[in-house]
Amino acid sequence: MNRIALVIGNSNYLNAGKLNNPVNDANDIERILNKLNFNVNKIIDVNLSDIQLAVNDFLKNLDDYATGLLFYAGHGMQIDGKNYIVPIDCSVCDKGKTIVSCYCVNSLLDGISSYKGKTFICILDACRNNPFVASRGLKGGFAQFDNPPKGTIIAYSTSTDSVAFDGQNSNGLYTQVLKDALAVPNIKIEEMFKSVRKSVSEISIKQYGEEQLSWEYSSLVGDFYFSVTSQSVNREASDKEIYDFIRARYEFYEKRRMMCMTLNV
Repeated sequence: MNRIALVIGNSNYLNAGKLNNPVNDANDIERILNKLNFNVNKIIDVNLSDIQLAVNDFLKNLDDYATGLLFYAGHGMQIDGKNYIVPIDCSVCDKGKTIVSCYCVNSLLDGISSYKGKTFICILDACRNNPFVASRGLKGGFAQFDNPPKGTIIAYSTSTDSVAFDGQNSNGLYTQVLKDALAVPNIKIEEMFKSVRKSVSEISIKQYGEEQLSWEYSSLVGDFYFSVTSQSVNREASDKEIYDFIRARYEFYEKRRMMCMTLNV
């Protein structure tokens, strides 16, 4: 096992309305990552010190792993161009106090930048309609990350400065799609996220009448697959035939997922 993950889900905010799905999102992502051979630490409904402790442990342990992954579901915001995870006990008073009451994701990336030769995946399903941003100087949605560390891919549930839907079932819309896409075998991570973006866009327009467009920033230098299954080798097959085979498998899983979603609506 050469993969490690930190999964965080915040739903039960003390000074704001409860979010329906982040804890469900975290539980489902933990289950899938375990199947994908990640060593997962999951924390639920946590305050700032809990987040800081978990991130510090994650960074210390990353030395022993080739790949690290952070998944966060809950409230997020941006202040002065930096992105913050909102702990459940956050109480917004002013910009300065809010900055020291939330966890800065940019700090995590600064820590990641000291590791060489690692793959780091940061998935943020954290831009739901946010009651904390009514204060001056605070903005809903996340800002873009400039110059992510080499070997990093950062995935947003929606485009910068935008809001994501909390979902109509047991997951946020983004995680609802993502958790199925993670299990599709033999597809590069960039193609996987592209398929998620397509599905999220289509579902959001159909269900909400507005488009939610997921986004990624990448400095990956190698190929990464969440799931790999062995295939019989046909050395006479062309690159196009191999691509068509993988694409057909993806379309099969996508049709099955859409069918399951239709039955659940």
